[in-house]
Amino acid sequence: MTEKDVCKLTCVLKESLQCVHKETAWESSDRTWTSKLKSAIAWLASDEKVPPPPNGCKRFAWASSTINAREEWLYDLCWLDYKDGFLIGMPLAVESEWRGPNDIHDDFEKLVQSRAEVRLMIYDGGYRSQEEMEGSFSRQISEFAHSKRNDRYLIAAFSKEGVDFISLDGEGKRLPEGM
Repeated sequence: MTEKDVCKLTCVLKESLQCVHKETAWESSDRTWTSKLKSAIAWLASDEKVPPPPNGCKRFAWASSTINAREEWLYDLCWLDYKDGFLIGMPLAVESEWRGPNDIHDDFEKLVQSRAEVRLMIYDGGYRSQEEMEGSFSRQISEFAHSKRNDRYLIAAFSKEGVDFISLDGEGKRLPEGM
């Protein structure tokens, strides 16, 4: 994916997550939130607003408990591109966690080792401040020996009021809005 494609995908993901937030009662169960988010993201895999898979490839969404996805594979949800039966790319890897900071950190580690073009972390932002969580995520990225400067992370902190987004690069540095 080009940088422009990554930016486009990030914008579409943000829109979709904000729509789910608006359509879901905050008091809903963790299971309800996870299911709605996974379904929304799984459907995006074939949406015309999302950069398509490379020529001759088929894209599949893998996740548990969604309408338009195969069974979960490694991550809560991921998109995989296949050509002639071989995996050639992972445009998106997603982890979501609604429990405390330790569980959020454990799930984020899965994304750090991923080779996805975009790594999306969705979590309940009520446990710690966004600044504290950003510091933890940034340090995990920068400490991981195999992080690359052009790695892209989209972090989505859900709260009753809305969804706060930050984007980080492969050095754990905050990216400007729209990146």
